[in-house]
Formats: sequence, structure tokens, C-alpha cells
Amino acid sequence: MFKAILEIIPEAVIAIVGFFVGTWKEKRSLTKNEDSKSLESLLDSLPSFSTIEFYYVEKNLIDSFNSNIFHQFNDAFSRVISDPTSAFIDKELQDLAVEINVLSKDFINCIIIDTFPTGNGEQTIRRTKLGDDYDDLKTGNFLNETATKIFEKYKLFLSSAKRKGIVQKRNDNSKKI
Repeated sequence: MFKAILEIIPEAVIAIVGFFVGTWKEKRSLTKNEDSKSLESLLDSLPSFSTIEFYYVEKNLIDSFNSNIFHQFNDAFSRVISDPTSAFIDKELQDLAVEINVLSKDFINCIIIDTFPTGNGEQTIRRTKLGDDYDDLKTGNFLNETATKIFEKYKLFLSSAKRKGIVQKRNDNSKKI
């Protein structure tokens, strides 16, 4: 009897371990699938990577700029945060999306409060060359620094998605992750 029990125990342990490994793999597969859909939906609502890189890194926001891309970017990440069907199941991706959203909201608030329309569809900070009493370089520097931080978080977000095997499908000429 004791010998029969000893023969059954390894088989039972293997079955239990197999069950938990199978459950874990299935959950991971579902997570990847759902997060892949969320990522694809997010990327479809954003401009190309190269356009985002230009406005967030290369464009000097001390000069006048078109703020539409910044609003579009903010709206896309706000949707991911506020809509449970768009949220990421993976905690790291969701945390990065929240960080991007917080930075982006601060950035947009600064644009709304501290910049002014130029009359040609762009925004600008106070500039003496535009007739203001002073150059508001503090705001311009804040915008440039925050835009760079947002872009770096965005790159980290994309590389994290790639590392986790969450595939993105983009048919544009933008820089791939």
C-alpha cells in the first residue's frame, strides 16, 4: 500500500505542476493578446514615431509651434488610462502609460496656460520679437524639457512592449522600435 502511494505521488505532483504551468501560460497568452489589441489601438490613434520624435525632441518649443500633435498624443494616452477596455493588463505597460499621461497632462496644461496663439494656427511663449515685454524662456525651457521626458518615456513604453513580445503592426515609414 505504501509503495503504491509512493508511485502515485510523483504522478500527482507532475499533474499539479502541469496544471499550474498550463494555467500560467494561458493567462500570459491572453494578456499578450489583449495588450496587443490595446497597443495597436493606441498606435493607430497616434502619428508616426518619426513625427512624434520631431515634435517632442527636435522642435524647439521656445519658437512658435503647432500644438495639435501634443493634444492628439495626450488624448490617446488619456483614453488608455480612463477606458478599462483600452487599459493594459501588463502592470509595467500600464504604469508607463500612466506616467506618460501624467507628464503629458502637465505639458498640455502649460501650453494652455502659458502660451498664446500667434494668429497662424500656432502657439508661442511670450517673446520680445512678437511685441511682448520679455522672453518667457522659463516656460520655453520647461516645455522643451518636459517634451523630451515624455518622448523618452514613450520610447521606454514601446521597447517594453517589444521586449514582452507584444507585437505592433504599423505600415508607415516611421522608425520602428
